[in-house]
Amino acid sequence: MDNERGEHNMFRIGWKSFVANIRNFLAFFLSIIISVNVLFLLMYIREFSKKIKGIETKALAFAYSSELSKQLRVVIPFVVFAAILVIAYSIKFYINSRMEEYGIFKILGIRKIDMRNMIIVEYTMGCILSCIIGLFMGWICSSAFKIVLQKKIGQSFAGTVSMNKVYLMTLIVCIVMILGAVFAIFVVLDAKGTEDAIRINVVKEKRGISPISLVWLVMGISLICLSFWVVKNNPMSANIAIFLLCFGVFVSICFGFGYIMEKYRKTDYFCSKILEWDQFYHYFNRHKFQIIIQALLGIIIIYFSFLMLRGTLDSRLMPNDFVCIEKSDGKFMETFQKKFHGEDKTFPFVWVNEAAGDSWIGMSVNDYNKIFEKDEELQKNEVIRIWREEGTTEDMLDNSQEKKMPGIALGKCTNSDTEDSVYAYNFSIKKEEVNEIIGFSMSGIVVLADVLFDEAVKENNFHQKFMIMNVEPSKLDTATRFVEEQKAKGVLEEAFCRQIIEDIDGKESILNRFIVGIVAFVVLFYGIFVMWLSHLSELSSSKEKYKFLSIMGVYPRNAKKILYKEIGRTNLISIVISVGVIAVFCKTFIDSYYNGMQGSFDKSGAEKLLIIILCVYLLVEIIYIQVSRNWIRKQIVVKE
Repeated sequence: MDNERGEHNMFRIGWKSFVANIRNFLAFFLSIIISVNVLFLLMYIREFSKKIKGIETKALAFAYSSELSKQLRVVIPFVVFAAILVIAYSIKFYINSRMEEYGIFKILGIRKIDMRNMIIVEYTMGCILSCIIGLFMGWICSSAFKIVLQKKIGQSFAGTVSMNKVYLMTLIVCIVMILGAVFAIFVVLDAKGTEDAIRINVVKEKRGISPISLVWLVMGISLICLSFWVVKNNPMSANIAIFLLCFGVFVSICFGFGYIMEKYRKTDYFCSKILEWDQFYHYFNRHKFQIIIQALLGIIIIYFSFLMLRGTLDSRLMPNDFVCIEKSDGKFMETFQKKFHGEDKTFPFVWVNEAAGDSWIGMSVNDYNKIFEKDEELQKNEVIRIWREEGTTEDMLDNSQEKKMPGIALGKCTNSDTEDSVYAYNFSIKKEEVNEIIGFSMSGIVVLADVLFDEAVKENNFHQKFMIMNVEPSKLDTATRFVEEQKAKGVLEEAFCRQIIEDIDGKESILNRFIVGIVAFVVLFYGIFVMWLSHLSELSSSKEKYKFLSIMGVYPRNAKKILYKEIGRTNLISIVISVGVIAVFCKTFIDSYYNGMQGSFDKSGAEKLLIIILCVYLLVEIIYIQVSRNWIRKQIVVKE
């Protein structure tokens, strides 16, 4: 009974303390409300992206579908990570703002465990209340988004999103954040931590001169270099590389910077300005966590903005309206021509399957010469390979007639199932060229000798024809519906329609821009929020410092310059780190991804996009620094 009564009283004390200090809770409230709101919107867009119609084919083992759902699996964890950092910082700010009150509680005889439980009660209630508000704001924002998306994509499409899943996934994330906040309180307010935290006036002057600092520094720099190496050798692994980059920056700043400063202390330049640099070193140590948070937030916002907007720069190369596959004895083409009178190229084909590689369209040299007005001759072991333009690099092409195409299986497509394939052919490549004959991101065409082509058809009993069709723009809508109907009825084995693919890409681009806007807003908010908390927490010490400088006879103008330098120093350090590191990372990605590619990919466009994103980020940060300086100046400098 006594334990229950004690717990009940502690809950009442915690509730009264929460109500009395709700103004001090505003920073904590705001960080969770914004986080929950943004996560709700991202979950909503994730469910929305799943409704984008995709194309899957069995014969080609090939699919067109929205990549947004996969991208959000990377974006959401990074946003959650950023939210945890900011929430942890707001917890630290709130606890520091109430240390005097906690000290009074301790003097009055409240046990450490009771005080910790009281703080946990305060934070739990704060988390629950702010999560509810965040969910409500998320619902309002998602409703507004729905109206916009209905106009951009279509009302029937937007109405199919399951809100139950959105609520469920967001609620799970809220629970994780609440547990994380409670865990943070336990870490900060353990027995030793509480004693140290209450003694807020103790200044720690410890320097990071331990030999282990060198090990940490080398480890951090090695992780950063490893991230560059990964993205250079495999641009598609950029998401893994960015994680290594963030971890390397964290380790370097948090554990390795002390070694650099201690080495720098021994230089003549340091000694000539020892007071200024010594002050800077201690200032850096006090604000290390803030610098790390802001640097990582800057890296995240620039990287994901560039990654997702870059995908909207290059449109797919689809030179044809339709690409279809039909059985050789089918009558689809005759019906299609009667209805739409389009252009067509029709030929029998086999699949040319590379061992552990892509499948190509294989056609006879006789058909190739007729359709494309060529005059080529091939031996039985010779082929002509025609690459698609999209994704082709210069080093892929070789017309020396010494290049080989080993391990080939002819017949059906084996992109996904290679168990029954017999790789029995080794070809000599007579000629290679880049020509976007087919489009739709298919690998390309391999031209085979007539004799070999006929043998492959008979051996595999593969009697199908490949059809490339184009119609007048005014008939495209009707023709697309007709082709889709024929595919659904089973008349066509496979069918790719340019209009369908462009519709998928258009919807994905719209959602991409929404995601970039949401992530950019929340991460910028997080960065500015952390700066604001830092300035607010040091406002009183800045006032005392300004008074001290005035008493020591420093001119007001010089005193203001000193304060201005300190106000912007932490922000500028984090901006330089984040912009410098991520600019090199993204430039490495661009050089590697676009290396040797044909003109269809706009490398210069990607570089311009990166520069624009960097400039916008710098502009926003500089404007905020200037605004915060003016605000703090008004708070510190009292007119005589």
